[in-house]
Amino acid sequence: MTDNKTEENISSPEAPCAEKQPANFVSDPDALAKMLEMELVLKREKWKRQRSQRGTWRALSIFFLVLVIGGALAAYFFFAMSYRQPAEPAPSVETKDSVR
Repeated sequence: MTDNKTEENISSPEAPCAEKQPANFVSDPDALAKMLEMELVLKREKWKRQRSQRGTWRALSIFFLVLVIGGALAAYFFFAMSYRQPAEPAPSVETKDSVR
């Protein structure tokens, strides 16, 4: 009996269905084409926004990388120069030879 009721619900055009589309889209190809075109336009706008956000993050990440490399080079030259300079000699104490 449950099989008969299930078959009746499936074959019945008035049966509630989550994926049921309005009949005018199936019978009217122009309306379907317009709907698909509108959906594609919305998706393109979403892709465009995502692309611009991705470009912003990419620019920020490259800037941060350049900043880190520049800081490392500056630190290297600062410490390399301080190690490369010879230590200043201690002032020599000149003694006067009073025996002359």
